[in-house]
Amino acid sequence: MLINRWFHVPKLHVPDPHEEKKPSWLELFYDLVYVAAIIQLGNGLSHHPGFLGFLQFGALFYFLWTTWASFSFFYNRFNVDDALQRLLVFSQMFAIGGMAVSVAGVFDGDHALFIGCLSVARLITALMYTRAWRAGGPGASIGQVYAVMCVTSAVVWAASIMLPAPWLYVAWGIAALIDLYGPISERIRQVDSSHPADGAHIVERFGLLTIIVLGEMFVKVLTEISEKGATSQMLATASMGLVITCSLWWLYFDDVAGSRVKRKPWANYVWVYIHCPMMLGITAVGVAIKKAVFFDPGYVAVDKYRYLLCGVLALTLFCMAVIDWVTERNHAHMRDHARVKMRFAGGVLVLLMAPAGAYMPAFYFLLLVATCCVVQVLFDLAMAPERPEHAEHAGLFNYVTHDAAPSAQSGDGDPAPQPRLRVEDAIRLGTPDALRQDLYFRLMQGSWLQLISMAGITFILTNVFFGALFLLQPESIAGAEKADFLNAFAFSIQTFTTVGYGTLTPATAYGELLVTIETFVGIVWVALVTGLVFAKAARPESSVLFSEVAVITRYQGKPTFMFRLGNARGNSVVEASLNMTAVVDEVSPEGHRMKRLYDLELIRSRQPLFALSWTVFHVIDESSPFFGATEDTLADTVPRVIATLVGHDETYANTVHARHSYMAEDVVFDHDFVDVMSTKDGRFVLDFRKFHMIKPHEQTALDSQD
Repeated sequence: MLINRWFHVPKLHVPDPHEEKKPSWLELFYDLVYVAAIIQLGNGLSHHPGFLGFLQFGALFYFLWTTWASFSFFYNRFNVDDALQRLLVFSQMFAIGGMAVSVAGVFDGDHALFIGCLSVARLITALMYTRAWRAGGPGASIGQVYAVMCVTSAVVWAASIMLPAPWLYVAWGIAALIDLYGPISERIRQVDSSHPADGAHIVERFGLLTIIVLGEMFVKVLTEISEKGATSQMLATASMGLVITCSLWWLYFDDVAGSRVKRKPWANYVWVYIHCPMMLGITAVGVAIKKAVFFDPGYVAVDKYRYLLCGVLALTLFCMAVIDWVTERNHAHMRDHARVKMRFAGGVLVLLMAPAGAYMPAFYFLLLVATCCVVQVLFDLAMAPERPEHAEHAGLFNYVTHDAAPSAQSGDGDPAPQPRLRVEDAIRLGTPDALRQDLYFRLMQGSWLQLISMAGITFILTNVFFGALFLLQPESIAGAEKADFLNAFAFSIQTFTTVGYGTLTPATAYGELLVTIETFVGIVWVALVTGLVFAKAARPESSVLFSEVAVITRYQGKPTFMFRLGNARGNSVVEASLNMTAVVDEVSPEGHRMKRLYDLELIRSRQPLFALSWTVFHVIDESSPFFGATEDTLADTVPRVIATLVGHDETYANTVHARHSYMAEDVVFDHDFVDVMSTKDGRFVLDFRKFHMIKPHEQTALDSQD
């Protein structure tokens, strides 16, 4: 269908789960002007790094962000790309460019050009929505309410230019509230519920802007290094800044952008609005890192830049925590609230690094801050160590996956061998949050390395936290040669572990309070870790060895399914019982495919004392699922057999269990197991070197009997 390139009617976009709306080339071109605007905002903060300068920077960033958000949501709701629309977009780009070049003047008190360009940008957005309103159709209601909101905002912004202070700032506040409250007002929420936004498109648009503000970090750092000349000290501090940048990218695009918004009231609006302070924080982190590049690694970092870095980085982590609070990950193994707590804890620890940085060289200060970010990434990996290969990032309201690609072919044209399916390796998507793993389960199920690493990282970070708290009042520690972070950290360790060598002692009421709190935390931590170590070490583990293959052969003249197992440890397992279950794929008369489980009858299903070897027999008769199966048809008849063993281990004085699965390709026909039992010098010999060996079945007189 052809459309007029000069003029055509805007059409309401209806989200289609089978067709993703991608950002247009015009939207991507439009975003480029924000690169320049954000760089200019960062330069303004760089020249005014104090608290007042940060407030000005935050206000200007919010004003700029609202223009971008309004434009992005228009293109999310409507499809239009004629000459008139392009002229409107280009005009708005000129207005945003005017805001960018006038940022420096705003910091110096000259705000007329910035506010004038802002009111023009809002008015152009109103014209875009007015076109959709006048076009009629299902999108007219959306166009009307947003056009009225944008016109009202533009009028208030324009009128503020003529007002003197402090009424000027009152008008700014009213206009900012209109931009903030308008999209969440009851009238607009009713319209939004009738015509929801395209969540996948919104996620991608917000991700693109996040890329812009993250890229601004690299631009600032690399520009400064190239202009001033790289030195080894500068590269050392710059590397810490780049680690922080990469960590923020990882957390956002592997966690925030990859999560699905929960079905809670206001969750969608929280997700959208909290991106503004998060992007503000990321931009300010870039400014702080630019200053950190020139820290002398051997000297204390400058106070204002140290507080700027820690403050805005903590703000970013807090915003990510809020986003984590309203989102969920379908492939996470642990509960979602663990992410929220971890982000908040990381933000608090980073904040404490600001005052603590006054008592350590700048390089170690940056190293600790970067370590806090890296720990966040490691926790994210531990929480969701895997995800579906073809899973895409979540949409705002849905989660999209694609069918797996066709299996690869091997070099000779045959299908590549498929990995063996294991129940333990199943990927769980959409597990209810309350039923996911907690930290205790995760550590008990994981390896010893995971437990020790968790304990070590927690130990170090907890003492860094309390060490920084002690430095809020350096005189709270008596006996230290000087007030520095190393002494505070050492005193924290002595308090945390209740070692107390006697040299360092609390000297003030504040110090006594911290010692009391930290001692309690230390006792609880030691109890928890000790309990975990004891529970993990005392947990019984069987050493049952199953034969790698099973055989179907004749035994006592009857076809028999056989496998064997051995007690490799050699201790006594009493009252051992074994169950064998066949997993059969069946199709019901109604055409439903399902897996049916059939318990297989064994010649002997229990052993009073299992200490050596045990050969298991299942006679194949008319009631057996194996009946009539051949080597060629077994995979279709009985594709899998599961064997489970339960017994009482006398060494552990506890119940032990073991399990093993035999797939159809593990079953060998017309073979027998090689004997592994013998006697020597009056003792039994169990030769595990032959445990998996089989040999062709030897014909006997019983084999010829029916």
